[in-house]
Amino acid sequence: YRNPERFIGKNVLVVGVGNSALDISLELAQDPRIQSVMVSCRRGTTIIPTRDSKGHAIDKMLNSRAFQHWLPPQLRALVFGTLVQKVNLEMRKYGLPEPVGGIGSP
Repeated sequence: YRNPERFIGKNVLVVGVGNSALDISLELAQDPRIQSVMVSCRRGTTIIPTRDSKGHAIDKMLNSRAFQHWLPPQLRALVFGTLVQKVNLEMRKYGLPEPVGGIGSP
């Protein structure tokens, strides 16, 4: 995969839920020239969000001085856990299976 050009006007199936597969599926899904994008996987996984609901980068927030130094560890874990759970519950609605050990398991 290099760019979405060869998929214009097509229905696309991305196999796997690894980092590259999800990056590619996201890029294709955001391109209005692509008919549709589906992701297929053998078993479930936990998706770690890259952006919040307003489009802000999650890693920038998680690595900020305010987040790392001013919030107690329990509150940081709660914020991160809430973000992950919200994204994963949304993905379950679309058919992504839950990992055998539940959200957060390998």
